[in-house]
Amino acid sequence: MFKKFYGPVINAACLIKSFLVLGLCLVLFSCSLNSSTGPTHQVKYTVSDEDIMNPGRGFYYPYATKASSFEAVTEEELLRLRNTYSTPVGGNYQIRHGLFLRQYILDSFVNTKELSETFLQQLQRDFDTARKAGVKFIVRFSYNNVPPTGDCGSWICPPYGDASKDIVLAHIEQVSEVLSQNHDVLLTWQAGFIGTWGEMMFTDHFGDFDAQGRIYNENWDDRVEMVKAILDSVPKDITVQVRKPQLIQKFMHGPEAPVTAAPLHELQAFNGSDASRLGLYNDCFLATSDDWGTFADYGSSAKAPVNNDKVVNALKTHQAQHSRYTIVGGETCDDGYSPQNNCSHNVVDIIDRFNYTYLNSAYNNQVNNDWQDEGCMSDIKRRLGYRLSMVKGEFSSAANAGGLMLFSLDIENLGFTSPMFPMQLRVIFTHNTSGQEYAVVLDSERYDIRSWRPESNVRIEETLQLPASMEKGQYHLSLHIADVSNGGIISHRPEYSIQFANQGTWQPQKGYNSLLHSIQVNN
Repeated sequence: MFKKFYGPVINAACLIKSFLVLGLCLVLFSCSLNSSTGPTHQVKYTVSDEDIMNPGRGFYYPYATKASSFEAVTEEELLRLRNTYSTPVGGNYQIRHGLFLRQYILDSFVNTKELSETFLQQLQRDFDTARKAGVKFIVRFSYNNVPPTGDCGSWICPPYGDASKDIVLAHIEQVSEVLSQNHDVLLTWQAGFIGTWGEMMFTDHFGDFDAQGRIYNENWDDRVEMVKAILDSVPKDITVQVRKPQLIQKFMHGPEAPVTAAPLHELQAFNGSDASRLGLYNDCFLATSDDWGTFADYGSSAKAPVNNDKVVNALKTHQAQHSRYTIVGGETCDDGYSPQNNCSHNVVDIIDRFNYTYLNSAYNNQVNNDWQDEGCMSDIKRRLGYRLSMVKGEFSSAANAGGLMLFSLDIENLGFTSPMFPMQLRVIFTHNTSGQEYAVVLDSERYDIRSWRPESNVRIEETLQLPASMEKGQYHLSLHIADVSNGGIISHRPEYSIQFANQGTWQPQKGYNSLLHSIQVNN
């Protein structure tokens, strides 16, 4: 293990002391003995087109299980899907998966507030398995996963089989304990619970839009209360997603909020507030002009729904801005909107506009296959979520132990969005002979990778103070982007470290990114 050094990052070499003596002002300059950073060396990096397996992004594979007949995920299956390219069912492309949607159907508990201890233990074992396999989960809970039929004249008929609000709130409290204990391997929590599939539409208890013709204020309030309960039940670095952008507006601005309500502002981004943690899962992406009701007005007590192109555009404008700072994912669900959902109609730009972190590889592969046939699938696979790449660096060539060194690194983001979870940046010094490692940890607030937007130019520029305990010799420099959530359980795991999209820099055994530079450290 390396030795961590949490010493100061120094930006000024000299201390200025002023005092008056006999009415005269004398200014003394007291400079650090190790103030000089010495000569530097510049490094330029080459971009890689590799399909990189990075944590918390990309195409996911879905696993659903019923509580009444629980089927656990296995480490062998997760490892196979993570480490080996495979063709999804119905697909014509190959993919590796480091991300999995784990959907739990609480069919045994729809009428009772108490989840069984057996189910909670099964839930915990799933997370243990995910951690062993080096993958992350997206989680959703629902009560029914099959659209009920009847003589209502529609393809889906009530009763829908979801639970009442008091039961939902009780279940949130119980499952949140497990999710909180395992949030290092939880990418995001899809709110779920309401309606068939947990998609918040066809519901017996939270306002059935088809039956009412609108969602009334009390229904919006109940939905907001449920989402608020989830947000309150888990640590603030866990994000939550809802199925409709209008619910985000109602959550932020109240049940009468219009479709033009303001999205999250840049100044609110990643500040730990409820709104800053609230994203979208769009499970009918590119299915119709409004994504089968995703970008639709559902009204309120005072206002009947109005749906037209103006409304759709307003909601899409809202989501495009809000999603710059919140996590977005989902799946395609219908190929009837072809060719609008094809590469030839700028689908890559659409995914980019809405800042997608992940998509489903198992559904709907009629749409996904078109991307492969038309040639844009490789670009989508590479760019889903973040894709960080080093451009150039400048570093001191020599320094004294306990002294200062110049560290400058330019980074670009070639992905669709920024990383949607906090990470720690560590400059690693590895002795060329002994292999001893030292780490200087950079300020996580100053270098919050969640703010590394694709259009931004990122520069890490510091004068680092080296650990005084460093032995003399040549040290190889690396940058480790480590996941220190949940007490740093997985911070040492290469599978959970971010790899830069550069040629010849990844160190897979450690999870470090070589900076292609060595520094001579003297005593």
